[in-house]
Amino acid sequence: MPTAAVAADGTTPVKKTRRRKKSVASEKYSTSAVQARFEEKGPAAVKPKSAPLAAANYSPAAIQARFEAKGVPIAIATSSSAASSSSSSKPAARITVVPIKPGARDKIQATTAATTAAIRADPAFDSMLEVSYFFTDDDKMVARSVFSTMESLKNSAEATKKVMGGMAEHFAGPPSMSMGTVDWHFKGPAAPVATPVSRVTIVPIKPGSKEALLTMAAKISKEMKKEPAFDGMLEVAAYFTDDDKMVTRSIFKDMASLKGSGEAQMRVMGGMKEHMAGKPTPLMGQIFWHLK
Repeated sequence: MPTAAVAADGTTPVKKTRRRKKSVASEKYSTSAVQARFEEKGPAAVKPKSAPLAAANYSPAAIQARFEAKGVPIAIATSSSAASSSSSSKPAARITVVPIKPGARDKIQATTAATTAAIRADPAFDSMLEVSYFFTDDDKMVARSVFSTMESLKNSAEATKKVMGGMAEHFAGPPSMSMGTVDWHFKGPAAPVATPVSRVTIVPIKPGSKEALLTMAAKISKEMKKEPAFDGMLEVAAYFTDDDKMVTRSIFKDMASLKGSGEAQMRVMGGMKEHMAGKPTPLMGQIFWHLK
């Protein structure tokens, strides 16, 4: 049996025990107790949390505006998904189809210089990126204009009527218009030429099918790159109207290339048939006038 140690003076030292600190009552630091003490000292005693940063202040447009305000030009790229989520940042296109009187082509072309001058002089067209037209074999004029935004396109409506008024005597019926933001664009392998040809296809689609068709567009782009029948294509783009139509417009270097792509186009776009609500209406012809 062990014995206690004996000090030099013959006494037995007393073993020291560690004194346990008194535990702090948890109620003192409960949420309600802390809040009560701050309220006794007044609201100023509580340091407020920083206000959350407004997302709009840090959008690409807002950042770019602050740099430009300081005289520092900056270009900020956005992802394709971000771009597609904001229609206001996309270019907008308008297709106008006008039945014309037989033999009126030359007379309409004779107004080109006056039309060009009127467009350049009117501020309503300052945001216009391009405009062009072609004639079909069944006496229609098909015009296509592209603006930087849908707002600027809509704001040009009255000015457009005024410009087209100079051709009105050659029309055989009222113009029909469709418009939408350019949701899909594919650049083809062909180089620009002086007299390209164009095809506009208007397709009635089932309500709510826009997103499914846009998803297919990414796949179509890859297939078109591998298809030799599209070697003569300069570009193709598509937009959707509010009354459930998909409008595509393609440009080829010549009519032989355009017509030669017909079978390949039907094959590539075959997957879209389930979303169509009617027969497509194709319109094609040589571009006679193009203004940028």
